Amino acid sequence: MNYVIPALFCLASALPALDTPLILTPEGTPNLSIDQLLEISPNIGVMSYYQATLQNLQLQVGHNFLADLDFLDKRLVAMRNGAPYTTLRMGAPTMKPTAQEFLDQFSDDHKDSDTPSLREAATAAENAFWSKPHDYDGVVRAAWNDEFAVLVIPSKHSILVYATSTQSIDMVAYLNYGPYLLVQSSFNSNPTPQVVFQKLPQLEQDKLLAAQKKKDDDDNGKTKETPKSDAWICAGQGDVFFVCDTANNVVFSFVVSIRDVRLISVRNMSCELALPTGANYQSDPDGNDALATYLQKNQRALTSAGLVFKNLYEVKAYLKANSHGKSSATGLQANALQDKAVLDFTDKHKMLTYSLSSSSLDLVAARDYSMDEAVMVLDAALSNKEAAPDIYSHAKAGLEDHAFALNQLKFALSLDPKLVTKLEKDSRISSALKGEAAWGPLLDQGHRDLDAQTAMWQAVQDDAKAMEEEDEKALKDAQDPGKPGQGGSGGGDAGGGGR
Repeated sequence: MNYVIPALFCLASALPALDTPLILTPEGTPNLSIDQLLEISPNIGVMSYYQATLQNLQLQVGHNFLADLDFLDKRLVAMRNGAPYTTLRMGAPTMKPTAQEFLDQFSDDHKDSDTPSLREAATAAENAFWSKPHDYDGVVRAAWNDEFAVLVIPSKHSILVYATSTQSIDMVAYLNYGPYLLVQSSFNSNPTPQVVFQKLPQLEQDKLLAAQKKKDDDDNGKTKETPKSDAWICAGQGDVFFVCDTANNVVFSFVVSIRDVRLISVRNMSCELALPTGANYQSDPDGNDALATYLQKNQRALTSAGLVFKNLYEVKAYLKANSHGKSSATGLQANALQDKAVLDFTDKHKMLTYSLSSSSLDLVAARDYSMDEAVMVLDAALSNKEAAPDIYSHAKAGLEDHAFALNQLKFALSLDPKLVTKLEKDSRISSALKGEAAWGPLLDQGHRDLDAQTAMWQAVQDDAKAMEEEDEKALKDAQDPGKPGQGGSGGGDAGGGGR
């Protein structure tokens, strides 16, 4: 197999990973009777195998994984150029390739005499990481397929692999995944990020290259340690395990057996996560086309409802203004569907699917679903605007029941605050309800909601203008001589390669 690590060119943007359940049932194993449970206590550092039935909960066997981790981390094998090489850093000899063998696949070519090669930079980053203490912080991500339990310890950049049965829990391998976090392109994964990169609009390419150039300028040759990790893991079919490191936009997979653990693929997701608004890779229908069709079909109703947008930036800003809190506490929702992993980056409005096989980890599809959401948000807003007058008329027809009428008017104003102006001028309603204690607060709330709606639309326009100016600046910078994408130092990174 040819190990190729192309040049660094995409950036990561940190997001916290999704917690994995630590009461595990077997994944990736169809038709297995789920009576077995593996419970992990991350604060103590132990795991327990249970048999759970409707009659009984029976502990089968337990194991202290923190003791394993501590021993492997403290057992020093060698010092090389002043840097410690512990058993944990080197990984199990049954890991294929080992951490060092993987690092050796980075390019050893030099851009110039003052710039370290990718291999030298990666080795220096690993030396910097392992030369400092990184205490176990109690964070564990885990997956189990009944035969093997795999524990990811992000604080240590380490993975522990155990064979499990009702009689014993035995370590079969351990690995240092730090070098994988330094891969900014791909290893044994298709299509390559360069292919996805070339499919991006020029503006998005320029943004990535400009960001990479800024990072290179900021680093200015300084030694950086391997970055912090935050991971999510799942089990696929055939003893394949998949890890997503959201702190570094890296995914990787490996296959486990009693004899060894074999790395399958490593991939940086930055390019697929850079898909612009409404764009897709191997996904239908086109989000921008669907939005355009919706806007054209409902143009008259949208205009009447005041839902008018001058450009796509305003649609994006409107969607942002209608977001409530965070889509998820972590920014990631994920699941495994036996032969594929699905990653939903909710804050980025991106969904990615990857195949899980024992031969490769491939990008199947990528979708920016923000315009899909925009259509649904607009449709709901339009429905509310259209329903509000009917609710208002319903309230007016039921004025003999003041409580009912006030309740329905409150509902109508919540759907369309602009009705407060009409309500104040409606003598029939006001004469009937003005004596009620709730009448004044109803009008006051209507005006507050109308003011908030006006402020929201102003914020939408301001936000849209800022987005547009940011893109215009990126495009201008890219067109200037010597800037990224125009033959400057950033442009060469996109197609670079190395062994």
